Amino acid sequence: MSLPSQTARTSPAGRSFVYRRRRNRHRPSPIVVVSGAGAAIVVIALGLYFFGPSWGGPKTTDARPTGDTPTDPLITSPLPESDQKAGTLVINQGSQGDTQNQKPTVPAKNLGDNSQRLASSTTPLGSRSAPPPLNDKGMLDEALSGEGSGAKPAVSQPVAPANTITKDDPPARVIQMHLDAADELLKRNDPLAARQALWDAMRMPGLDELELSVLRARLTDLNKDLVFGPTVIAGDPLSTLYTVQPNDALSRIARSQHLSTHWKLIQRVNGLSSPERIRVGQKLKLVPGPFHAIVDKSSFRLDLFAGPPDRPEAWVYIRSFDVGLGEGDSTPVGHFIVRPNSKLENPSWVNPRNPSEKFAADDPQNPIGEYWIGLEGLGDSAAYAGYGLHGTIDLGSIGRQRSMGCVRMRPDDIELVYECLSEGESLVQIRE
Repeated sequence: MSLPSQTARTSPAGRSFVYRRRRNRHRPSPIVVVSGAGAAIVVIALGLYFFGPSWGGPKTTDARPTGDTPTDPLITSPLPESDQKAGTLVINQGSQGDTQNQKPTVPAKNLGDNSQRLASSTTPLGSRSAPPPLNDKGMLDEALSGEGSGAKPAVSQPVAPANTITKDDPPARVIQMHLDAADELLKRNDPLAARQALWDAMRMPGLDELELSVLRARLTDLNKDLVFGPTVIAGDPLSTLYTVQPNDALSRIARSQHLSTHWKLIQRVNGLSSPERIRVGQKLKLVPGPFHAIVDKSSFRLDLFAGPPDRPEAWVYIRSFDVGLGEGDSTPVGHFIVRPNSKLENPSWVNPRNPSEKFAADDPQNPIGEYWIGLEGLGDSAAYAGYGLHGTIDLGSIGRQRSMGCVRMRPDDIELVYECLSEGESLVQIRE
């Protein structure tokens, strides 16, 4: 199969400091649901202050999980099949004429006319914008003020003027205050507000790469639990709870709940040893998505975001991955969408530069690894054909220019990104 990352093309024209989270909470079970009248007041107040209308999405219910109990009947549905069977991938390369023969067979979801607007926009996807107004008082302001510790009432208290952020404050001071606020909020067992404090700081203009790397590290650490772990917190717009029904399977749940993510992400976040290990009445955490990616070529980094496709200004940073890029700076810059019917697991591959060199799907020497995510250019990027995200067996190529133009990722990283990105919906921007 002619894999794009290894194919000749024609086309138009990262030291970071890691701050550890301080936590003062006890979780009696893998899935935690915050409930109670007091918690509801806090959640409502925080939701109005931090998230507002731009944080739309599914909400969690206030039902406690039942867990796996010996009396629950074990569901023995067949193992869900992969969305795409292994096969040889053949994609035309390069020219505008080639792309005209690659019309998607499945319509893009939720984009409509917004795909052209996003493709032609001069504003980078996920670009930093101003955080919520600084004079709105709330728990974050209280935490920024450094007043006391421990549990605080839901009603916010006035912030001392000396500790109030102003537009004239240097970025370093603002960042440190948000880092301190995040630590304080974590001490108060409020990771959602801590995440918002860090994300507000990350969106501030004028930050240097060191400051951004600190914030990325902190947010990545938080999202290991909040997004990719089994923890569910009431009011989190990025996750929800689902009760397993008779005859359910993970693939059926993903379809019935209209998830933009792969069913394997359900297995991952709930720590299931097998997709068959679910029981009627069991509570499962779902992460609906959609997710999107921004590849920064200068840093050899892919940043993962969550949010509506037609509102990139509302995206929320999730985590980052190291990547490898095309030799001779051949990875194109532009706006793309995950091409419909392009996601493949365990694909075979034929070297287009040497057709006699072939690798079967299960060959451990297959250079493109276990996962392929095809990209389709939008707007002016439509002339780029055959590019994608994929794995690699050459781990030394990560952080270097060694592919034939595609974005390479480590095996575990591409597996997670494969589970997050959705065909015809997830957007990918590649920028210098």
